[in-house]
Amino acid sequence: MTIGIGQTQPGNLSSTAAKSHCNGSAPADRWSFTLANPKMVTIDLSSMAFDTYLYLFDANYNFMGTNNAELKLALSGGGSQYYIEVTTKSPNNASGACTLSLQ
Repeated sequence: MTIGIGQTQPGNLSSTAAKSHCNGSAPADRWSFTLANPKMVTIDLSSMAFDTYLYLFDANYNFMGTNNAELKLALSGGGSQYYIEVTTKSPNNASGACTLSLQ
């Protein structure tokens, strides 16, 4: 799935989604975005259904940052692609509807 700067997208984390790269056996959805120029970005993740957690990776899946609901980072841009991993920290890997925002 893709998301652009200035967008807010609805999501639905499924318990049968692919497993997280960093969060053990928890399910995870992956979103991608590309930056043309260096920029300070804010990634917000919210859900009433589960305890949200997000990770950010560069184009080579190198870890860049993590937080439970909001992540702010200065990124290099230059046409670089980034990946946001949306996952859960809830007991029993609870899942459900969520909202992802990239500013």
